[in-house]
Amino acid sequence: MTKKIVRLTESDLEKIVRRVIKESMGVGFMSGEPNGLKIKKMETQEQQQSVVPQEDNKEKYKNLVAKVDTYLPFDSKKLQNVMAQIKSGAGPLINVAQPFLEVQKLLEKINPQGYKEATTSNWKNYKSNIFNTSVAGNDKSVYISAINDLVNMKQALRNKAAELSGFQSTMPEWAKTEVGKKLVDMIATQAGVSNMA
Repeated sequence: MTKKIVRLTESDLEKIVRRVIKESMGVGFMSGEPNGLKIKKMETQEQQQSVVPQEDNKEKYKNLVAKVDTYLPFDSKKLQNVMAQIKSGAGPLINVAQPFLEVQKLLEKINPQGYKEATTSNWKNYKSNIFNTSVAGNDKSVYISAINDLVNMKQALRNKAAELSGFQSTMPEWAKTEVGKKLVDMIATQAGVSNMA
């Protein structure tokens, strides 16, 4: 004998419950309702707890993102464009990289060792603490690696702000590793991006 799976809608279930109660207790045992049945929809405690005012979440997210933008005040798209131009070899490096050179000191906040190595080597060496990779040889590759770190950290901090505000976000793969999580949490704390915000 095979078992059948029957799918019931809420309406079907309601009808079955009404019929069973009607048959077992007799019609009219609960007065004032059709078929003598009063059915009240109740929210479970779990459902009630999961309801958080959406406006509060948006406001918290807005405040946390403002802290990220204050801590790392640069335009990610602009820096990504600089990175693309450096890769393509468009124009003299000093001209193309100017927007990065204006914010390069921010690296000291997210990667003090890497920044120190880059400046003491005249931008010939750099070690990324995000991807745990070293770059050496020329300033182009160092700039690209350093810009990549800045852009990636800012994005991870924005994702952290979303998570802390109760929104879904997808952290980049590097930030899901044990080392990456610790790094993001440390920088987030320095930036004031926390549950207490």
